[in-house]
Amino acid sequence: MVAEPAGASVDREGLLAGSVAGVGHNSGIDTEGFARDGFTVLKGVFTPDEIDRMRLVFLQQFQTEGGFAGRIKTIRSAVIPDVFNRDPRIAAFVLQPRILEALNVLIGRPVHYLHHSDIHMNWSGGWHRDSIDKPSYYDFVKTDPWAEENWADYSVYKVAVYLQDHRFNTEGFNLVPGSHRIRSTERPNEGALRSAIGDVLIFDTRLVHRGVLSHELESSKSFIDGVNRMSIFSSYGADNAMSREFSEGTVWRQNMQRQQEEYVLNPGLKAILEERGVGILPIETKPFPKSTSSLYTTMM
Repeated sequence: MVAEPAGASVDREGLLAGSVAGVGHNSGIDTEGFARDGFTVLKGVFTPDEIDRMRLVFLQQFQTEGGFAGRIKTIRSAVIPDVFNRDPRIAAFVLQPRILEALNVLIGRPVHYLHHSDIHMNWSGGWHRDSIDKPSYYDFVKTDPWAEENWADYSVYKVAVYLQDHRFNTEGFNLVPGSHRIRSTERPNEGALRSAIGDVLIFDTRLVHRGVLSHELESSKSFIDGVNRMSIFSSYGADNAMSREFSEGTVWRQNMQRQQEEYVLNPGLKAILEERGVGILPIETKPFPKSTSSLYTTMM
């Protein structure tokens, strides 16, 4: 049994059920709950049909791109970074009015795309944060995200969509509520979100979290198969120093993962961002030597 965390309810199976925004467009966002817990869930943003269509798009990407493939037990896993640039249709799918409305409320300033997006298939990892205050990114971090003077200005948030039902298992998004408020990575109140098909998660990148593969997936027979777990993550924030540092470090990582020396914004993606009223953060990028691409596993 997982101990009940402050600010989020836990059911008898230890699965988080708290910090959830309502279904309606005008239901409002619990900004106090988000500040306390570091995440919120928008219920029913997408229909099951929309999710099914996006699964087909993801499968096409994994079949043609391959991703970064590896073995986790008997499962083939892969990640395709910078996927909005590869296929702007996926950006159009994610950038829905309810999601943008929620980001506007949480950020409190104009929303900017932070040049990060990736899709995962059967990807599992240990407990970690997505903020870039870690050794791999020290060349980019100049502003301490934990400093009191920077706390109110930190608004680097990720949007996550899982393309399958996790209401009855713990194999979706696992997290430690409130861990974005302290440097410690201890997990006294860890739990798993019961996300349904069509739900959208928004979380602070400092939140301690992980993805977990299910026992059912471990017996899956194939890489491209309808039972495979898929998800998409993309990042947004205000136009400030911490957002720029995050963007520059993330673009550097994505270039390295894709073994490309330059980052160029796809004109189709640029048009979608402008149409949806999402700012494009101006950043400076550093070339990444292709010979060091094997380091990518330490930077996810």
